[in-house]
Amino acid sequence: MIMNRLDIIQKYINYYNYSSYLEIGIDSGQVFNNVEIKLKESIDPSVGKYSYAKPTYKMYSDDFFIKYPTKKYDIIFIDGLHESDQVDRDIANSIKALNSNGTILLHDCSPPTEQSQQVPRNNIGLWCGDVWKSIVKFNYYNYTKFNTFVIDTDLGVGVIQESKGICNYSLPDFLDYKWLELNRKQGLNLKSINEFLNLFT
Repeated sequence: MIMNRLDIIQKYINYYNYSSYLEIGIDSGQVFNNVEIKLKESIDPSVGKYSYAKPTYKMYSDDFFIKYPTKKYDIIFIDGLHESDQVDRDIANSIKALNSNGTILLHDCSPPTEQSQQVPRNNIGLWCGDVWKSIVKFNYYNYTKFNTFVIDTDLGVGVIQESKGICNYSLPDFLDYKWLELNRKQGLNLKSINEFLNLFT
């Protein structure tokens, strides 16, 4: 079975009967426009080469969470600036904006090559950024409270839910792609599509 990020988002919405969705980083709206849910909103600064984007809130995600501190959502999809420092903040802010029993999803968590995860971006091809570092660090420091894993599809779709998780690795002093290559399964708590689907049975 093949699943992409939209399929996974919709799976959570349907299973938990979610009614509110926030997307951070809308790009062309390919995902956002096809999500089926009662309320959906998006954030994107829509600048530079992404000036064509038409988000609900035309601003940076940091500014959004400061301006709207009481907004809450059932499910939040993080697909904005793919640099771990920003992703760290987006995760922290999304947790505060998440309703009880909510879910955070992230895209591009399992880069296939070293070049595809380099920051700053230095190629014009496939680029995931170093979102994976945020997943590894967040899980390491928060696994007793949050279940964090990555579904092995569509360049890695990360999942964060408030529930005890697992951590089967030590965090090195410096995270680099060589570490990811050697520890991808444990470091990302990587799950196949079948393993993911079994969570719903």
